[in-house]
Amino acid sequence: MQSLKRLTLLQLLIVIATTLQAQNLRDEIAIVRAHPGTSMVSTYESMADWLEELREYDLENEMRGRALGSHGSSFSYNGEDGQRYFITNYHVIAGAGDISLEWQPIDGSEPLIIEGCTVLYSDPLRDLALIGLPDGVDVPGQGLEIIEDKGSVNDGMEIWAAGYPGLISSPVWQLSKGIVSNQSALVKELAREGRPYLIQHTSVVDPGSSGGPLMIKQGSEYRVIGVNAMMANYRNNTFFSIPSSSLNAFISEFQEGAATPSQESLEEKLDRFTDLLSSDSTESHELSFYISDEYSLTIGWDLYLERRRRMGFDDRDKWDRAIVIGNSLRGLKNLISEDLKQYSDPMGVSWRIGNYNTVDAEVFIAGGDGSEIRTLWTFEKGVWVLSGYPADIEKREAEEVPSSPDTTAAKSRRLAYRSGIGFFAGGSYGFGKDGSGATGLGGFSLGVEFLLMHNRYFGSSYIFSYEQYKLVSRDYEENFLAYDPGVAGFGYQLSFYPAKLVEAHRFFPFIRAGAGIGFNIRDFGDSEGSPLIGYLSAAGGLQFKPEKGKGVFSAMVEAKSVGSLMNMGDYAAGGLQLGLILSYIISR
Repeated sequence: MQSLKRLTLLQLLIVIATTLQAQNLRDEIAIVRAHPGTSMVSTYESMADWLEELREYDLENEMRGRALGSHGSSFSYNGEDGQRYFITNYHVIAGAGDISLEWQPIDGSEPLIIEGCTVLYSDPLRDLALIGLPDGVDVPGQGLEIIEDKGSVNDGMEIWAAGYPGLISSPVWQLSKGIVSNQSALVKELAREGRPYLIQHTSVVDPGSSGGPLMIKQGSEYRVIGVNAMMANYRNNTFFSIPSSSLNAFISEFQEGAATPSQESLEEKLDRFTDLLSSDSTESHELSFYISDEYSLTIGWDLYLERRRRMGFDDRDKWDRAIVIGNSLRGLKNLISEDLKQYSDPMGVSWRIGNYNTVDAEVFIAGGDGSEIRTLWTFEKGVWVLSGYPADIEKREAEEVPSSPDTTAAKSRRLAYRSGIGFFAGGSYGFGKDGSGATGLGGFSLGVEFLLMHNRYFGSSYIFSYEQYKLVSRDYEENFLAYDPGVAGFGYQLSFYPAKLVEAHRFFPFIRAGAGIGFNIRDFGDSEGSPLIGYLSAAGGLQFKPEKGKGVFSAMVEAKSVGSLMNMGDYAAGGLQLGLILSYIISR
């Protein structure tokens, strides 16, 4: 009986110790709240408005959700200076304006939230960031120990991943167990400077777990061997963590003062950047790690809308997916990187620093032929990044970047050069004071149209035209008299585009209606003529947007009721004009 009691007590102590240990581990893991800055909110709301105009309501709602911010995970460690710091992924805090850390108690009580945290150092290439606490703040935990993965990690060994993945609408604690499936995964597409390999494992890493620790157990203690970063799509149980060898190098750089802005650190960054510009094999995304988040959010969306006007269908589809459907900030940085590639030079690229202050610098980059371009750099999140390059600097100085979206359906001002032929049908209309009517025989029109879209659906057309047609008028004595007005006139039409204008549909219908007034220049000074002509019109047709080029082709059938507005003689004429109008619209 005594043996049974001792065994029961021992089991109870093990349960209590395990519970305390789990509680202690939770103390070391914090939720990272990345609160969006002004630039991020403004950009994502502009993108959401654009999607709303396209009636892409699911994507619109998702984009408005992005504008509210995001979360990830982090873990604490003690620095050599005795301070507590928190490690997370760079992509968790990218573009954030403010950072807060949050702890969820195991008993479900109110969470502990620490506002005003700061990104002290970061490395977009390694996808690592180091967060500091406000002065004088106490937080739970003692700090996890980070050990070298090399020599400590082997294929098949048990590992644990901890973090706060999202569940429905809130982050929820998760500790998962798995094995190392590849202690040194050499994936070319994922390898970067300072991060040549990753740890591949089966411990679950869901969205929101990014930045949490990958751990092994040594005795009863958890030891960090990596930082959870990503999962593989279209494959089961395939997750990747940044190894602690890369993390320790990152921490060492911080402790050695890399987070303090200096001209020396700028020069090191410029050396690496110009090396990329000097290589034919450099991919656009490799340059994106050197571009400022704030800068990308400030100018990236407007820059894309401008570039998009000149893109073919395939390129539009590619970049829409990258920027709107995928990671928006990453997509905008890749777009700017694509622009930067035009300044690459296999003959070699050099640099010289112009104006320099503590956190900003003007840098001139020269190609092999000696020609220079001016760039701007700033110190952001503890690292030097590009914050201005020629295409944008010149635009800021010379013109305003368009901010309204191009929705393919003449969202902006357009000039349309119109020509067509009209076919007329008529009867007894009684436009003359003698009760005469008219029958149309045919004619043509030439014109220039200025089209201004007010919103996604409605636009105004201001038409300057010359129309030549022949009418036969019948007077009260049944005499038929030829009437050949040549009308130079001005008209107004209101257009409506009811179709959902997405890139997969380059044909879109429209309807329009309006009125106009014209001056019969052929009958000017003729006492028997009617110099002032008026009309009412209604039309419907299709516009076609080719895959390449700025123009839009338009074909419409227009019904126009034409008649004199004043009568200077014994007769006047009117008729119904039915015509086919072919147009080519050039975007301004």
